[in-house]
Amino acid sequence: MMSNNRVKVKICGAEYAMITDQSEEYVLDLAYEIDRDMKQIMNTSGRATATTAAVLTAFSYLDKERRSREAADHMRQQINEYIQEAARARLEIEELKRRLARNEK
Repeated sequence: MMSNNRVKVKICGAEYAMITDQSEEYVLDLAYEIDRDMKQIMNTSGRATATTAAVLTAFSYLDKERRSREAADHMRQQINEYIQEAARARLEIEELKRRLARNEK
């Protein structure tokens, strides 16, 4: 059974109470990264509100997640191709062994 942890985080000056099955340390680490990234956007822009920074941060995170998923899909595809190549090579080896055994008789 998953335990629910109550964690309070502070992002851009606003406090949020969360109930999660993740550890407090993990949630605080996420909150720290979000806070850092939002503040960086706000400091760089000078005019971005917390809402604007949140939306831009969400876009950035979603972009990274999507690119990571696509890269993982590509790696899975490559691994499947390598597995298929290895299977073909094993079949060739077995066939060559059979031919060699026939020629030795």
